[in-house]
Amino acid sequence: MHFGFSIRQKLFVIAALPVLAGLASGGVLRKALAQSQEDAAWVKHTLEVLTHAQVLTEAVLEAQTAARAYLLTGDSTFAAPYGPASERFTREYATLRNLVADNPPQEVRLSGIGELFDRWRARDGAPSLAVAPSTTGAQRLALARSMTAQLDEFRSGANEFVATEQALLVGRETRSRDAIRLTVVAEGTMAAAIAVASLLALLLGLQISRAANTLAAAAAAFARGDLLATAELQGDDELGQTATAFNQMARQLANRKRGEERMKTFREALQSAISPDEAVEIFERLSPALLGVRAGDLYLSRNSRNGLFLAGHFGQAERPASMTFDDCWALRNSRPYWVDGSEGSICCAHLSEEKKASVCLPLHAQAEVRGMVVLSLEPQDLSTDSRSLELEFAEVLGMALANLQLREMLRNQAIRDPLTGLYNRRYLEETLDRELSRAKRSRQPLALLMLDVDHFKRFNDDHGHAAGDVVLKELGRLLLDAFRGSDIACRLGGEEFVVVLPGVGASEAQQRAERIRHDVKMMSLRLEQTVLGPVSVSLGVAVNVGQELSGRELLRSADAALYISKREGRDRVTLAKAG
Repeated sequence: MHFGFSIRQKLFVIAALPVLAGLASGGVLRKALAQSQEDAAWVKHTLEVLTHAQVLTEAVLEAQTAARAYLLTGDSTFAAPYGPASERFTREYATLRNLVADNPPQEVRLSGIGELFDRWRARDGAPSLAVAPSTTGAQRLALARSMTAQLDEFRSGANEFVATEQALLVGRETRSRDAIRLTVVAEGTMAAAIAVASLLALLLGLQISRAANTLAAAAAAFARGDLLATAELQGDDELGQTATAFNQMARQLANRKRGEERMKTFREALQSAISPDEAVEIFERLSPALLGVRAGDLYLSRNSRNGLFLAGHFGQAERPASMTFDDCWALRNSRPYWVDGSEGSICCAHLSEEKKASVCLPLHAQAEVRGMVVLSLEPQDLSTDSRSLELEFAEVLGMALANLQLREMLRNQAIRDPLTGLYNRRYLEETLDRELSRAKRSRQPLALLMLDVDHFKRFNDDHGHAAGDVVLKELGRLLLDAFRGSDIACRLGGEEFVVVLPGVGASEAQQRAERIRHDVKMMSLRLEQTVLGPVSVSLGVAVNVGQELSGRELLRSADAALYISKREGRDRVTLAKAG
């Protein structure tokens, strides 16, 4: 039963149908019953009139027969019925007058019949009985003929009266039959309404049963963990609306479940990251599917805490490479800032002037702003569920970045020299053997430069330890700037430094050592207003080419070459001998 009605309306129709049919049929039945009773009474009345009319006619015939028999025979015994017949006529006439009192035409006809009888009785009836026995036969015959003519006239009036009553009887019997047929129709209508209501109730029951089974099956599948289970029901009634609501709930829960699984994957990936750079890569790779937005950017705070720089992005958003804290309302207020893109919305200064929906999510941890995520949204992305997901995303990413930055800071403190920013001896020992194994696998050379500041003690003695620190810092800066990203510059201790050069042979290593020696001599150092004297370094170069040297052995080889440089006058480069 898909008629665009609700179940309540259908039940109302089913319940109202027999009631309305009963009311209508009841009215018809009452009318038909009243009509039938009325017609029965009139039929009875008409039959009674016809019965009395027949008796009346018989009384007239009997009285006239008695008079004629006496008149023709002269035998007084034939005249005996005259008196009783006349009295019977009088009685029946009076009865008929009462019966047809409501029918003026019949009353007129009856009056005519009564006048004919009275006139016959006065002119022929009584005189016939008074005829003397001596009256001749011809006279008696003439009188009998006169009585016959009057009898014919009486019969004509009586027949008209009876015919009229018979016509009334036929009409009343027809109406009675019509009333009976109307009763049958009303009863049939009532039965049909009950049958239709029963059929509709059966169909509705089947529909409700099928819909309930469909909903129960979908709910059972959903309870077993099938979040894609749906109730396939059509219609706008309560069951269809329930199925629609169930399917919408199932979709929302399925989307939420997928979101939770993606968030779990995102969180686990961040927990497995070993550096902020890996976290940025995870942001770029997993955020589009997790958040379902068209574009996003990740900004990280600078070490100086005076702004943020663009570290990663996805989509085609046009964002600046850096911003200050004053450029963003979210950073100013230290809470997320959503823009719906309407004419009255206020956008951040770092966004384009075009009105578009967006959100800026500060990344907090340990009461500090670690960065910010800027997402380009669609109007549907401004729902409560979307906002909750975005807030959770920002919380997870902020904590992960804080942990990674702290881990990196601790690691740098463990492997870097705090004065020069170069790697320390511990890192060198961990790395050198690994780089030698890698060089062996790739069949590439590996060079090691070891350098020492000449007469370093003089700087401390002449200008104090602060001067020595200036020399070491500047030398560290020079080494960081002079070598490739794959090269490893370390402070071995005191004024000794080591540089590992993967993939570099003896000739190139010696050239680089000479360039370092030259660049150091060109440095101009100051301690406040004091100009420090010239700085020079001595270098030893060792190269591992097709040899099975360990890190310790390579260091000893470079140290021996460095010792030769110092022994032969310093400010020079010595290449260790192979083998």
